Amino acid sequence: VFSALLFLPALVLADDSWYQENLDFYQAHAKTAGVEATASGLLYKVLESGDVKGKKPRDKSTCTAHYDGRLVNGTVFDSSRTRGKPMVFRLPQVIPGWQEALKMMRAGDRWDIVVPPQLGYGDIEVGPVPNGSVLLFEIELLSVKKKKGKSRDEL
Repeated sequence: VFSALLFLPALVLADDSWYQENLDFYQAHAKTAGVEATASGLLYKVLESGDVKGKKPRDKSTCTAHYDGRLVNGTVFDSSRTRGKPMVFRLPQVIPGWQEALKMMRAGDRWDIVVPPQLGYGDIEVGPVPNGSVLLFEIELLSVKKKKGKSRDEL
């Protein structure tokens, strides 16, 4: 369904074998039962659904979420669960792949997302994440607050 064109920004710096491993993973995952794709190339699978009447985050919402982030080789590069504390953040503070996914989620939802390089860190190496990496996350959106701090779940 998706071609190597999604990975063009990562081609410049990524090691050829790492690039190929990421591309192969992404293309195979896109064919997995229950996995949906957006026009931008974000892949997602709903694992649990929250309240269907719950509000979705907007551009300036403050969100609280638990997550695990790993690479296609299984390396965990970040985890709020390991730290024992969910992350609190404003939507503009996270990578584009997270922003896109979270805007489709409701508080209580738990999703697996697969973020292609152009929606993640692209050509930039970030800590243990090599440039050109596909990023895998399990995200549990715990709460969403308006800019003024009032919980949208309580409205």
